[in-house]
Amino acid sequence: GKVQVRVESAWFQGIMGIVCLRQQTVEAAADVAVLPVQHPAGEDWSERLQGSTETMESSQKGSDYAQISDIRVYRPGDRMRDVHWKLSAWQDDLLVKERVAMAGETLTILIDLPQDIKGAEEVLSYTYGMCCYWIMQNVPVQIACWDQPDLQFVLQSCSTTDDVDQALIRIVSIDHRLHVCDRAITYMNSCYPYLQTYLIVSQKDGKVQWGIQENDI
Repeated sequence: GKVQVRVESAWFQGIMGIVCLRQQTVEAAADVAVLPVQHPAGEDWSERLQGSTETMESSQKGSDYAQISDIRVYRPGDRMRDVHWKLSAWQDDLLVKERVAMAGETLTILIDLPQDIKGAEEVLSYTYGMCCYWIMQNVPVQIACWDQPDLQFVLQSCSTTDDVDQALIRIVSIDHRLHVCDRAITYMNSCYPYLQTYLIVSQKDGKVQWGIQENDI
C-alpha cells in the first residue's frame, strides 16, 4: 500500500567517524508505494491454460493461450491431454499436439479485490507473481482493475516486469476499497465484449483462486 516516510532529524558522520553532527530541524516527507510479496509460480498455471479441450480450441479462438504448431507421433513423457484423439482414431499411432507460446498475444488478467485488506493483499500478491511469470514466458499481460472514482476499468499493458511494478504501484497507491466491484465480471464482459476469454484472480472462502473466464455476451 501507500506509506508516508517522514524524517524529523538526521545524523551526519565524517568518513573517519571522528566528526558527528546532528541536524534537528529536518522536516521532510515522502509517499512510498510498497508492493506486495510476489507469489511463487504455481505448478498448474501453464498446464491449465495450455490444456484447453478440443471443443474450446475449435469453437472459441483465444480460449487457449498456447498455439498448436504441429501434429506428431506420441513420445513417452508427452501429456495425455495433448493427445489429438480425433486424428488418432484414424491412425495406428497416437498423435499429439505440439504447442508454442502465443508471442504477441496479450493475456488479460482481471483483479477482483475483496473488501478486507488482508484478502486484498493476498489477491494482489498472487496477481503480481502470475503477471511476472507470464512475462518471463514471453506472454505480455494486460492488468484490469476496477476504478470506483471513474466508474470504469483501468487497463494497464505490461511487457516487462518493470511494467508490472508500475501497474501495481498505481493500484496500491489508493485505498483498495476503491477497486472493489461486486459485479466485476458482468461489467468486464459488457465493457470488453471482444475479450473472448481472460483470467480472473479473486478470493473465495478466505482463499485466493484464479480461473479462466469466458465472455458469453
